[in-house]
Amino acid sequence: MKHKVAELEGALLDAAVAKAEGWAFLLGRVVASVWSKNIGGQVVMLNEPPAFSSDWAKGGPIIERERIVVEPDQPKGGGGGWTAFVMEEYGHEGAVEVSGTYQAGPTPLIAAMRSFVASCFGDEVELPRNEKSAPQP
Repeated sequence: MKHKVAELEGALLDAAVAKAEGWAFLLGRVVASVWSKNIGGQVVMLNEPPAFSSDWAKGGPIIERERIVVEPDQPKGGGGGWTAFVMEEYGHEGAVEVSGTYQAGPTPLIAAMRSFVASCFGDEVELPRNEKSAPQP
């Protein structure tokens, strides 16, 4: 089922980040459905994807690696949410230009993870159906 990246949060956002990070969802017939990834030659299996959108220990390394810029929507004390974008640099005839994939969210981590997912898949992402960690709305 396709989901708008700008609306993802919680388990659905974590599932989208897991997909972008190379985790595969396996819908089991004999065993429970799991998320699987080969990490350093070992297959790791989890019942649900890591909490990328709520745990800085999981989402923080992605922000650093992908050079995601996170900013408040309004000046300090103004309330509101956050915006984030994955910085993309490219050269053109000696000049370096910067662009990015912007997304917003109620927290810095949610905005950053939405931006990361959008940089990988665009405005929509296909997520598995009937999956415990990605309940249907």
